[in-house]
Amino acid sequence: MVGLPGETVSLTTDGLVVNGASVAFPKPLAFLQYYPYGNLRRGASVPCGDGYYVLGDDSRDSDDSRYHGPIARDVIIGRTWLRAWPPARFGSVNP
Repeated sequence: MVGLPGETVSLTTDGLVVNGASVAFPKPLAFLQYYPYGNLRRGASVPCGDGYYVLGDDSRDSDDSRYHGPIARDVIIGRTWLRAWPPARFGSVNP
């Protein structure tokens, strides 16, 4: 989850930006690089409104908020605890 209710998310050549400030990923996630697709094209900003902006992995095929916009709180039913793909990185997330 990268954008909380009331925040604005954008993607620049420097990376992910929330409310005008660059986001530094935690060290284990420093490899992530998001592509400017969907609603984050060409430096566009997306207001979260009362929803949450979520991003998948760094692939072009992530079916995330770049394509569907922020999601409502009532559709979030759990938390990530296991990474299954790619097989070389199989294991617990933030153990």
